[in-house]
Amino acid sequence: MLHHWGWIALVVRGPLHSQLARLNGAYKVILTQRSPERLQMASAAFPVDRTVASLTEDLEAAVMEETAGEGADVVFVCAPSREAQEQATRLVAPRGRINFFGGLPKGDNIVMVDSNSLHYKEFFISGASSSLPETNREGLRLLAERKIDPDRLVTHHFDLEQIHQAFDIVEQRQCIKVVVNP
Repeated sequence: MLHHWGWIALVVRGPLHSQLARLNGAYKVILTQRSPERLQMASAAFPVDRTVASLTEDLEAAVMEETAGEGADVVFVCAPSREAQEQATRLVAPRGRINFFGGLPKGDNIVMVDSNSLHYKEFFISGASSSLPETNREGLRLLAERKIDPDRLVTHHFDLEQIHQAFDIVEQRQCIKVVVNP
C-alpha cells in the first residue's frame, strides 16, 4: 500500500539508490548497511531520514517503527546477500515492491520466499542487472544537473602508484567509491 502522502523506501546498502528514491518521490528514506562506518559515510553523502546499522541494530524493528507497522513501500536490495533478499520480503508493505539490484554469488543464489506472505501481502519482486540507453541518458542528466552529486559518492582518490592502498581500503570496506587516477 502506498501511503497517501508519498511512499517510504528502504535501501539496503545503496547510497545512490537512497538519493534516487528521494528524487522520485519517497518522502521517507531508510538506509541500512552492515558496517556502521560505511553507513555513516553514506548518510553523510546523501542524507536520509533514518539509518540502521544492521549488525548492531534490529532492522525489522526499526522499519516497523518508522512505518507504523506497515513495512516499506519499496525495498531496494543493493547487496549481494541472500539473507538481505529474504529479509526484504518481511520488510515490504502490503502491495509493496522489492527490487533485487545486487546479484548473488554462484552457489548461494537460491532465495526462500514465504509463499503465504507473498499471497497475503501481494508484494512484487523484480530484478535489475543492466541499463538501457534511456536510463543511461537519465543518469547523465541527473549528474550534469547536479541533482546527484558524484563528488559525494567518491570518498577516496589515489594515484596509480597507490593502487594497492586503494584496493586495501575497498577490501576493508572503509569507503563508498574510490577513484584511481592514472
